[in-house]
Amino acid sequence: MAAPKDSFLKSEFVHNFLHNPGAVAGLIIVVLFLAMVLAGPFLTPQDPYDVASLNLSDAYKPPMWISGGSAAFPLGTDDQGRDMLSAIVYGSRISLFIGLGAVFISCLCGTVMGLLAGYFGGRTASIL
Repeated sequence: MAAPKDSFLKSEFVHNFLHNPGAVAGLIIVVLFLAMVLAGPFLTPQDPYDVASLNLSDAYKPPMWISGGSAAFPLGTDDQGRDMLSAIVYGSRISLFIGLGAVFISCLCGTVMGLLAGYFGGRTASIL
């Protein structure tokens, strides 16, 4: 018999999670990071990989809170006029893809090794 839909909300895990401020803050940070990575092209002022959009006259602009900074480049620019916020967001996309790929490959290898150890047992399980 299936449990009612709201039994998950009444579970001990959810109760403990919601009453742990560090866990809730961590979840919020992870969700905001994922939203930033997924919506990156819509949030950033330029594509740092598009050479045609770069302007060398924008090189070495300071962040917007320092005098001489511009709201067009919130974190400033580098030596080639690339927006640093755009570079961080686009770099985060690559890092997230590599991290998730490593986790996927590790899970796949661990599952295969566990299945082999369980099927053959004995010395194979000891070696694995």
